[in-house]
Amino acid sequence: MKAGYRRHVEQVTSTIPPSQLLIWDVKEGWEPLCRFLGHPVPAVPFPHVNDAAALKVALGAVRWMTILWPLVAILALFPVFFCCGPLLARRKSSFKSA
Repeated sequence: MKAGYRRHVEQVTSTIPPSQLLIWDVKEGWEPLCRFLGHPVPAVPFPHVNDAAALKVALGAVRWMTILWPLVAILALFPVFFCCGPLLARRKSSFKSA
């Protein structure tokens, strides 16, 4: 996959004129991107929403949700089985005696 990506980058850099191509790393922030596009640099800081700490928190939340939702479902259904189970058992026994 990396070899295919490298071939693609080589093809793009050899095909597109340098004045129309920006090879930009997100870590560089607004300046190179805005300069290339001919726009002023925004006064707000460049968003870094894909940082490791935020990703770790999000993955932790997903992990807990995958553990908790089955427990919540079981706990929600427990009263139904607890209350209706004896009724269903009595109903089955009344069918057998008939």
